[in-house]
Amino acid sequence: MTILSKTLLSLLVASPIAFAQNNDLINFENDDTLHGKFLGFTTSGKIIWKNDSAEKNIAFETKEVRKIVMNNGQKTKPFSHISYVTLKNLDTIPGKVVSLTKDTLTLETDFGGKISIAKSNIFDINLNPLGDKIIYRGPYSEDEVWELKYPINRPAKDDLTDKEKEEQKPWKLKNFSLTHQGEPSSILMKPELPEKFRIIFNSYSSQSYFPKLVIMADLKIPEYDEDDKVIKQNRTRYNSSLANQLGTSLVIRLHPSSSSLIQYGFKEDGSLYQTTVPNMVGGISISSKQSKTLYDIRVDKKSGLIMLYANKRNVGQWQIESLADKHLGSHFGFNMQYSNANAKSVISDIVVSSWNGVRDSAISLENETRDIVMLNNGTDRYSGKVTAITDSTIDLKSTYAELSIPQDQVSSINFSRKRSDEPESRDKKDVTVRFYGTGRITGLLSKSDDGSIFIESSILGKIKVKSEFISSFEFVNMDYAYETFK
Repeated sequence: MTILSKTLLSLLVASPIAFAQNNDLINFENDDTLHGKFLGFTTSGKIIWKNDSAEKNIAFETKEVRKIVMNNGQKTKPFSHISYVTLKNLDTIPGKVVSLTKDTLTLETDFGGKISIAKSNIFDINLNPLGDKIIYRGPYSEDEVWELKYPINRPAKDDLTDKEKEEQKPWKLKNFSLTHQGEPSSILMKPELPEKFRIIFNSYSSQSYFPKLVIMADLKIPEYDEDDKVIKQNRTRYNSSLANQLGTSLVIRLHPSSSSLIQYGFKEDGSLYQTTVPNMVGGISISSKQSKTLYDIRVDKKSGLIMLYANKRNVGQWQIESLADKHLGSHFGFNMQYSNANAKSVISDIVVSSWNGVRDSAISLENETRDIVMLNNGTDRYSGKVTAITDSTIDLKSTYAELSIPQDQVSSINFSRKRSDEPESRDKKDVTVRFYGTGRITGLLSKSDDGSIFIESSILGKIKVKSEFISSFEFVNMDYAYETFK
C-alpha cells in the first residue's frame, strides 16, 4: 500500500467497535488488513470502505489492495446447486446445466441468471463434484477456532507477559494464511468430518521446511498406571511422540514428490503406539525444486482409504482397515516438529469438503482427442464425444456405441484438450470475483445505476452479479486451491 498513513492504520486497527460491527476485511499489498464494511465501487473504480473509527467513508485505489473478503469469509446465502463449469481461462462458473448443443452450453446461475457459453471455451463440466457440501474454507479471521498444541516436555514460560506470549506464538494468522516460524507445535481445528471427506490447501515452505498434515485427531491422552513398569517404560520411550500432543491421530509428512503416514494411538491399558503405514505409491520425480505445493487429501473412513495428491499427481495411497474403528477424532490441522527461527512454512486456501469418491487425479482425466465422462462411483468412465446434454441425460458417441447416460450418475465431463494448452494470461486490470462455495469470474469490474456490480469477462461478456453470493474480490492473481475439485 502506498498512500494509507500509519496514523490512519493505527486508528482503525485499534478500534474494538470496528471489529464487532464490521465483518468485511480488506488486505493491502503491504500485508496490512483492516476490518470494516465494503460499500462498493465509485464510477472511477475506487473501493468505498466504511469503518466506525473513521469519520467519513474511505476511498482506496485498487492498485493498493490485494483482496477484499466479505463477511469474514462466512457464507451468507448458499447456492441452490453444487455443479460448476470450468472455462479455458480456468474461471469456474457455478450453475445448473440446462442444455448443451453442438456449439453452446446454457447454464442457469443463482448469481447472474441464465448464461450462454461457447462450447469451445469450456474445459470441463462438474455435475456432482463435491458430494454434499463445503464444510470449511479459510483461514480468514482470527475469530476462527484454531487451537495450539505443544510437546509435553516444552519448557515453562510463566515469566512472560501475555503480550510476549502472544508475540511468541509459533503459528500466526496473517494475510489469510497460517504461518509457522518458531518452536515445534501443532495448530488444529474441529469441523464435522463426514464419512468421505477431502482437504485441499496450498503450502509454501522456505528452505525445505515442510509441515505435516494431521487428520482425525481426538486430542485425548489417556492416563496410565505409573506403577506398571512396562507401561511406564513405554510412555518414557515415546515421550517425544506426537501422540502426546494429538492423541489418536493420523499424521502425513508432506512433500511434493513423496509422502509417508504414521498412525498414532493408545491401547486400552494406556500404552502408546505409533505405526508407519506402507505407501502404495512410489515417489515421483519432479523437474525442479518447488517451494509452493497444492495438496489434496481424500479420505474414505468406511473403506479405510486415504489418498494424497501434490500438484495434481498422486504421491500417497494408504489402506487402513481399522480406520473407522480406531480413529474417531475430527480435528485436523498442521504440525511442525522442528524449531526454526529463520525458515517459515505457510498454509493458505484451505478447503474442507465432503468427497464424492472419485479417485482419479486431474491429470488422468485429460485427453487430447476424446471427451471423458466420469461417473459418481469414482471408478467407471466413458470416453468419446459428448454430443448433447439435456435436463436428464448426457449423450456420448463412443468408438463402439452411442450412449445416453443419466445426468445424476455423472461426476464430471472433461472435454478433449492438449496438455500443452496454456490458459489465457490475466490482464493486469482484471479482478477476480469469488463466490461462496465454488466459483470465480475474472474480468473488469464496473458499477450499474442501481449499485449492483458488473463484471466483464473475455469469455462470458458483461454479467450483472448479485452481491450476496460473493465471498471475495481479488485484485492480484491468487489462484491456489479453489477450483481443483476434480
